[in-house]
Amino acid sequence: MITEATLGLVKPKPHSRLLVIMLRKIPDVAKVANHVLKFHPESFESYDDHTFKVALRFLPDIAKRLKMGLIKIAFEFLPEFWMILTGGVPKLVLLAQFTGDTPEEAEQAAKEAEKSLKAFHVKTKVMKSQKEGEKYWVIRRESFSLLRHHMHGMRTAPFIDDFVVRPEHLPSFLPKLYKILDSTHLLFTVAGHVGDGNFHIIPLMDLSKPGTKKNH
Repeated sequence: MITEATLGLVKPKPHSRLLVIMLRKIPDVAKVANHVLKFHPESFESYDDHTFKVALRFLPDIAKRLKMGLIKIAFEFLPEFWMILTGGVPKLVLLAQFTGDTPEEAEQAAKEAEKSLKAFHVKTKVMKSQKEGEKYWVIRRESFSLLRHHMHGMRTAPFIDDFVVRPEHLPSFLPKLYKILDSTHLLFTVAGHVGDGNFHIIPLMDLSKPGTKKNH
């Protein structure tokens, strides 16, 4: 129980650049995440291939949230489509956001981190502007809401509490987690704060069926 705390406020820097990292294999997450953390990103988020597929499936809704036309949003995602065609759908997408007092400072920090990742042989991209990176944040924040909106009769069932696993244990933990989730045949997405190993799992379920609660 905490009864007293002294807080040190940090003034946010006005400019940011997003480094997107696409991982084809879950075991890579620990070494890549721990390496990126050495560059001190302001935020370090992630989402899985389930989330990414939801975004592509409901691309018109993503366009609406970004206030773009469908043609423009499709054009915006051309680099990602090419990355998928050449490397497949990533198992995890990592979003490392770097900030600075100027756009150049933020971009330099992101590019330094990206350059250092060449040894890991992962696909990366630094967004050219804050606006360009917004599409990834929409996927991170809105994908499950989109899935819930389109799946009539299904409800969110957060029976799995948020969990925290030290990043170095994720390569062994995540495959076991997906094995359990896949065996249930539920619709679900996994997203979270990869920087501190905190993840969220919220399956979609039809709670009106008598056997749903019992079977899951």
